[in-house]
Amino acid sequence: MRRLIFSDLDGTFLDHHTYDERPALSTLLVALQQGIPCIWNTSKTLPEVLEFRQQLCEKLMLAGGEPSLIQASLKTPFIIENGAAIYLPDGGLIQDTSLPRVQGYRIKTFAPSRNQVLEVLSSVRAGYHYRGFADMTLEDLIAATGLAPHRAHMAATRGYTEPVLWQDAPEALHRFTHTLNQLGLRCVLGGRFLHISGYHDKGKALRWLTLHYEALAPDTPIETIALGDGRNDIPMLEQADIAVAIPSASGSRLNLQTPGRVIRPEQPGPRGWAEAMQHLLETRHE
Repeated sequence: MRRLIFSDLDGTFLDHHTYDERPALSTLLVALQQGIPCIWNTSKTLPEVLEFRQQLCEKLMLAGGEPSLIQASLKTPFIIENGAAIYLPDGGLIQDTSLPRVQGYRIKTFAPSRNQVLEVLSSVRAGYHYRGFADMTLEDLIAATGLAPHRAHMAATRGYTEPVLWQDAPEALHRFTHTLNQLGLRCVLGGRFLHISGYHDKGKALRWLTLHYEALAPDTPIETIALGDGRNDIPMLEQADIAVAIPSASGSRLNLQTPGRVIRPEQPGPRGWAEAMQHLLETRHE
């Protein structure tokens, strides 16, 4: 049996407040040493994920990871903006020559562009109170996210989705969501923001990639493990064979409707990630 890990970042592999991954670093290294790829499935943007992956490789090297193993991890696909697009690095196991190639990646998209999303939002905005990334200055973004200036800039460099801080009543949110649904958009609550996007999600991206991995070795069963803490992670968790529902920083827990196995670690963020994955790695199936 082959295993695939699909993991959220903020609030899951990364601490909700500090963005620190150190409690989970050694456990991730063990997974890579066992030949299990970790596919990041996040609301983050392309620039954010590229920087994160590079910095993570440097940290794994310092933690004793083999250089060849660490470099191989850079060939693993990753998923951005809540399932809006999958990036398949050149030289990786998963290739699809039917997809457009841009700067060393084949790109599978599931979503309309952010400009299209903003056009629809502009047409229905009257009467609602919220602030989207497009409304914020860099200083606003830093205050809202707690990110350093260059990282806040990368967070604003979006291709498919628009995060917003909702500042209106719950009843208004219900009307807003219904209106956007009729216009082909959806609202998904993440750890900090309401994400406005097309009808894509992390679960659809997981399914697409899993099918491509299955095609590499049709006679080898695949077991998918998904880890997440936010409502935007639910489609991914419900599609996986094993769902690891990380408690949020506030202590709230996700309600899942899944026929698969559900693991609920006690601790939030990377400590919970490590707690669950250590158990799963110790019970590895052959």
